[in-house]
Amino acid sequence: MDVDRGTAAEQGFTQSEVGQAIAGALRGTQVGTVTLQGESRDITVRTEATDASPRDIARIELPVSQLQQAAATEKATDRVTEKQEDAAEEAEEEAAAATEEQRQELVDQRDETSEGLTEARRQLARLQASPPPPPAVPSAPPQPAVPLPTTLPPEVAELLPSPAPTTAEEAASAAPSREEVGEAG
Repeated sequence: MDVDRGTAAEQGFTQSEVGQAIAGALRGTQVGTVTLQGESRDITVRTEATDASPRDIARIELPVSQLQQAAATEKATDRVTEKQEDAAEEAEEEAAAATEEQRQELVDQRDETSEGLTEARRQLARLQASPPPPPAVPSAPPQPAVPLPTTLPPEVAELLPSPAPTTAEEAASAAPSREEVGEAG
């Protein structure tokens, strides 16, 4: 059997590795040993019949070479990296959208607050420009004041003690003398 060395090399195989893979497929792979009636027998698994035609041999699948394994690993790594980059980009876009939404909400709130402040200033200006309200009208007419008496009736005046002295002279004349104190005692 002829092996296309260029194609085999592209897949990571040498001519001898291709030959060994074909021989292994035709011979089978030993997977274990069993003992029957005291005799040990090998258990072999074959993917192809032992009398395969050249066409059958051409269809035999070769094992994965180290080159193919490395290429598959690199491809898988590239896919994972691409997915991570896409996820990071998407997260960045979502964060930017959320930031823009918050910024717009703040702008809207600032506009509303500015409008409220403008309206409050207008209302203050109107109130400052308007005349003060008239005084409240009392519900009943005021009553005339009742004059207070300037002197006490004599029966009330008798009950009150005499007025306190306001000067030292009045206090000395109002104090009882020693004789008066002695007579009282």
